[in-house]
Amino acid sequence: MIKFENTGSEFTLRMHGAIGESGWTLDRFINELSNVSAPKLTIEIKSNGGDVFEAFAIFDELRKMATTKVVAKIVGTSASAATIIASAADTIEITENSRYLVHFAQTGVQGNKQDLLDRYEELVKIDESILAIYQKRTGRSREELSELMQKDKYLTAQEALDWGFVNKIIKDEKQNKVTNQITNTMTEEEILKLKEENEALKAQIAAMMEEVEALRAEKAAKEDEELEAEVQAHITAGKFTAEVAGFWKTALKTNKVEAHKAINAIRVEPKKLADVPATTTDPAITGVYTNKADAWEAFKTGKITNVKYAEIVKNLK
Repeated sequence: MIKFENTGSEFTLRMHGAIGESGWTLDRFINELSNVSAPKLTIEIKSNGGDVFEAFAIFDELRKMATTKVVAKIVGTSASAATIIASAADTIEITENSRYLVHFAQTGVQGNKQDLLDRYEELVKIDESILAIYQKRTGRSREELSELMQKDKYLTAQEALDWGFVNKIIKDEKQNKVTNQITNTMTEEEILKLKEENEALKAQIAAMMEEVEALRAEKAAKEDEELEAEVQAHITAGKFTAEVAGFWKTALKTNKVEAHKAINAIRVEPKKLADVPATTTDPAITGVYTNKADAWEAFKTGKITNVKYAEIVKNLK
């Protein structure tokens, strides 16, 4: 059972563990605070996230505490749904070795095409609610936050501060004490040299981060190319049409395993010979192409596979 630490006019609630039925629910949260009446409430959060709807409910409950100052203190990690709860606080603090993760909502899904579409539309609405909370917290644009959430990566304490998700980094007091003692014994010249070395090191780190971002961009571009090729292959195989390609791209990005299960479950009816007119001149059916441009258009629209396109181009040389 979680216990409150009474330090006079302040209560601390340690919210450690999952958000949802296996951990923190709205009912549990209300029960923990049922006998609390204090001008300041500190919520120590250490959670990898969980049920987004429970997080929304706890967020709303915290925002109703108009007469109580709420401070969220991140220790270890605040990820996914836990960041929604943290965003309800008036002030968010984070220990310097903690991590902060924001990303788009995720789910598993089974069923037919309509089931997938329904779930997709639900995820879009959830993401809009999350974005609205993050926008108010950080002051950042929707586009910036969407790009960050798409990366699905942990932020350091400093990065979380730079983005505006947190207001303060809790430093190592012991280390600060040692640093102050060392600084007090240094000459002004030594301190200046140390600062210059520190700035040079920051520049090196910045250059390395640029290289890392370039590699990430290159990886993302490659993944997009592979995704486009896969979607075109499914269109060619008759799994779905080009009109819904955008939906399947999003589904494959969100949860590739479940998307593959859904695609594999789609039955493709083989084209009957009677369905093809005997007098057709469609190259996609006859297999006869007289120029590369027509073959390329057929490949882009999913009428022929990449293997067939390569064969045609080779024969047209």
